Amino acid sequence: LGYLSIQSGQYQKALDRFEKLVQVNPKHAAGTFYLGFCYSQIGNKDKAKECYERAKKLDLDPEFQEIIDSYIKEIN
Repeated sequence: LGYLSIQSGQYQKALDRFEKLVQVNPKHAAGTFYLGFCYSQIGNKDKAKECYERAKKLDLDPEFQEIIDSYIKEIN
C-alpha cells in the first residue's frame, strides 16, 4: 500500500505506511529505503538521509548500495 501511495503522489500517506512497516520489521531494507524516499519528497532531507544510511546497513548488495548512494547525492 505504501508503494501505491508513492505512485499516486500521496507521500504523507506512504510515509505513514512505511513507518508502520519499519516499526514491525526494523530490518526491512526496502521499507527503510522507501521511508527515506517519502521523507525526501515531503522536504525532510535530514530524515531521508538517515533512512537511506540505515537501509544501506541492512542490505549490502552492491547494486542496492549504488542506488542509495545516488539518492543521497540527489538530496545533498
